[in-house]
Amino acid sequence: MPSTPSPHDASRHAADAVKLPWPQRPAVGAAVAFVLVAYPALLLLVRGAVNTAQILLALGGIAMLTAMPAARTPPAQRAAVRAWVAAMLGVAAATLLSQWVHGVWIWRHDDAPARFMLGIPVYFALRRIDLRRLAALQYGLVGGALLIALGLVVAPHRDPFGRLSTGFIDLITFGDTALMLGVLAALSIGWLGPEPRWRLVLKLAALVAGLYASVVSGSRGGWLALPLFLGIGLAGGARRGDLRRLGWIGIGTLALVALAYWRMPELHQRIDLVLSDLRAFRHGDPDTSVGIRLQLWRAALHLWAQQPWFGLGPGGFKAAMTSMQHAGWLTPLAAQYGRGEVHNEILDKACALGVPGLIAILALYLVPATIFARRLRGASAVPARMGLALTLGFMVFGLTVETFDLKMNAAFYALSGAVLLAATLRPAHEP
Repeated sequence: MPSTPSPHDASRHAADAVKLPWPQRPAVGAAVAFVLVAYPALLLLVRGAVNTAQILLALGGIAMLTAMPAARTPPAQRAAVRAWVAAMLGVAAATLLSQWVHGVWIWRHDDAPARFMLGIPVYFALRRIDLRRLAALQYGLVGGALLIALGLVVAPHRDPFGRLSTGFIDLITFGDTALMLGVLAALSIGWLGPEPRWRLVLKLAALVAGLYASVVSGSRGGWLALPLFLGIGLAGGARRGDLRRLGWIGIGTLALVALAYWRMPELHQRIDLVLSDLRAFRHGDPDTSVGIRLQLWRAALHLWAQQPWFGLGPGGFKAAMTSMQHAGWLTPLAAQYGRGEVHNEILDKACALGVPGLIAILALYLVPATIFARRLRGASAVPARMGLALTLGFMVFGLTVETFDLKMNAAFYALSGAVLLAATLRPAHEP
């Protein structure tokens, strides 16, 4: 008969559990996993969900880092980690520098850049967490995409032009983010080894749900990233040697795109509108969706050329709209839209912050993308593939809209990037 544990044994086991380092305590791992499931699942349904999650993880990470000795970074990873930290600090530094040069301090312009900085303690804390806990993110991605699609069916919010969203954020952010959630859910296939059939079906359903939400939102800018996402997915399969399967996936994707273009009026109408906008612009009508963007991009380049080193300062582009309209650079309608944004993240940072801002925004995209791209082989291939899609996808999204003027987007990018980097770059004692 097995002996019954004595009260002394029970107290000794409890004491041993208390002595465990923070990351190894079951309650800490469970709390991290809960947050990683919750924030993508609620991202487009609950206002402030991702900001709250980032602040909780950042504060918990800071507490964890101060209570424990630092985990040793392998020598081969040190340069990559330092470059990533610098990239996360870059936009905030360029913003402060431009404000100091111009002598104008408006703290709301520092809010979104601060979200990138909060990703740093999250990474250093989460790389101590067990990989299976970090992989809980995949369930949040699946849940987020499926819940969004369900919301569009049950309680759709329709704008005057018939485009759908969940209502509390703009259509472009909604469509791009829904697409990103679905793509990341699909790219997470194989994260914990061979997928059971039920989980594989859910991840593919999440991809379809994200694509559907993107299409009905009419957010065309995000569709520019679809070839990129497909290429990343196919490259991951090619490295595993699944060439025949890749061929069928490629054929099936092309067939699905053709079918969607034929059967979904939201898709072919929005694509056809790009061509008609370009024709109108060429024939002297600049006040179309595409034409307005072309006007704003040209004006941003002109303004940046006037003050290339430190830019106009945060908010300087918007303040210049009236003078640019009077000088003939913009139509009244384009100037009105320009008081909202430049409609290009890279041009916005270059025009507002000058050369330091341009370097900072490119580093924010390309430094983590390079780290992930170099680790597409081996045990960390799946989170690296997801991280590459996240970073380059946001860069493509930012070609037609300012993504990081919203705190939600900055927090989602920084938090998700930190989680995926923590799953990709591990301390020296781990594989």
